[in-house]
Amino acid sequence: MINANYRLKSFHKALYASSRLSQPERKGLARYDWRMVNHIDVHPTNSRVIVRVGDVTVADSNQAQVLAEGSLPPRHYFPRDHVRMDLLTASESSTHCPYKGDASYWSMTIEGEEFEDVVWSYENPIPEMSVIAGLLCFYDEQVTVELSG
Repeated sequence: MINANYRLKSFHKALYASSRLSQPERKGLARYDWRMVNHIDVHPTNSRVIVRVGDVTVADSNQAQVLAEGSLPPRHYFPRDHVRMDLLTASESSTHCPYKGDASYWSMTIEGEEFEDVVWSYENPIPEMSVIAGLLCFYDEQVTVELSG
């Protein structure tokens, strides 16, 4: 089993927070260059993908989709019936990606620790990204992702 527990949490939280700022508020912040994203590829994984928080399994699927977007880390998108929806609480947060559409977010509390906006989904993505419509994705930086097979 490969443990892909990334430690880029602060970078992604800053990127996420800056995506919510207005143009004047972004002035002076390091800018994320969207031109880096020249290609998005989505394909089924050939592995079983398990997401854990501590000892709690929150997702387990042989049908996850892998989304590779430019130089960003690959992301696993899960069918809802392969995710412990009982652990998720819908958030009022939303973001917009010009390459995928509008994202909705969920938070969860596991073993007393809160994970705010750790899960997202493109409920109605742009037509070119319809393959990920309604699938759920986790911030790998805040959970443990295990691949096997």
